[in-house]
Amino acid sequence: MLKTKRSVDLTMNAGPPGLLVCPGCRTALAWENALTCPRCGQTYLSDGVPCFNDRGAYFDSLPPRPAMATVMELSRTNGYRHALTQYLGKQFPRLVARTPLAPPQRAEGLRLLGPFEGTRVLDFGCALGVLSVPLAKQAELVVALDATHEALEFLALVRSQDGLASLVPVCNGDPLRLPFPDDHFDCVVLNAVFEYLPEAIDEPSVWLAHRLALEETRRVLKPGGRIYLATKNRFSHQNLLGAQDHNGLRFTALLPRRLANALSVWKGKGPYRTVTYSFREYRRLLRAAGFRSAEFYWPFPDLWAPKHFVPLTGPRAGMLSELKAIEWPNRGKKVFWMAAALCGVLPALVPTYIILAEK
Repeated sequence: MLKTKRSVDLTMNAGPPGLLVCPGCRTALAWENALTCPRCGQTYLSDGVPCFNDRGAYFDSLPPRPAMATVMELSRTNGYRHALTQYLGKQFPRLVARTPLAPPQRAEGLRLLGPFEGTRVLDFGCALGVLSVPLAKQAELVVALDATHEALEFLALVRSQDGLASLVPVCNGDPLRLPFPDDHFDCVVLNAVFEYLPEAIDEPSVWLAHRLALEETRRVLKPGGRIYLATKNRFSHQNLLGAQDHNGLRFTALLPRRLANALSVWKGKGPYRTVTYSFREYRRLLRAAGFRSAEFYWPFPDLWAPKHFVPLTGPRAGMLSELKAIEWPNRGKKVFWMAAALCGVLPALVPTYIILAEK
């Protein structure tokens, strides 16, 4: 039996035949051959995890690297639940909500896509599996894809310890070369990750980088498959009031892109590539990438713990009905948002979107 240097049983992490292809030549890879491409000879296996285009990326949404190393060690010796509750929960309590131990409400938005029985799902930018793990308890196959190798090693342990044979962690740092065949997934989930993709794409135009990433995502979707895109609104009322952008600056989201880029560079924040779009811009971008239709929802009160999903497309009656069902914190907010809906500007002002688009 093949073993990695950490003696990980590959049968515990193997996915179904035909799942992975060489991102360079699109040749099918076999798990029994340690994911070595028979055409170009490249091997895509690292510590028992399929690994493609590893850029060594590490993001702020994860625990600091030394803490993550401790989480991994405790997970191997005492189980991942112990590591998350007894260590991470005490040292970095807010980060537990980004793990498989998050409250079920974190995954509530996925019901807009469900049911998942018999489906194949790609969780693109899975981090520590806040959505991948609950999905794997429902779907036929869930590929947990991320650019950070440590996150995938952790999910390989979760798969083994929870017996989640449907969960397959895959490390990949190139959004334009996904290691999957055409027409493979029923749905692709991009949860709070889409705005960051241009950082990993060597294309000067951020708009084109995003379009190319969407086209590659569309390639791996089956005909009729759907993308789940959870992201922020460029022109939200919060940004209009001066909320900090991803670069820590205020009002850059509202500026023309070239001016925002110049300001970001001048302030020492680097090129302005982590960007969001408006309601109309997202629709135009999805159409340019070849998606046929798009439904927009406002997750209320926020994207991280939604209780309501206000439809922003379709008949206005559905929008108003959902707004009326919300228990507003005060009358002023209710009046403001109801007025925005009646005036037709609600989609332009909400802070976040969940977008469902069909291939």
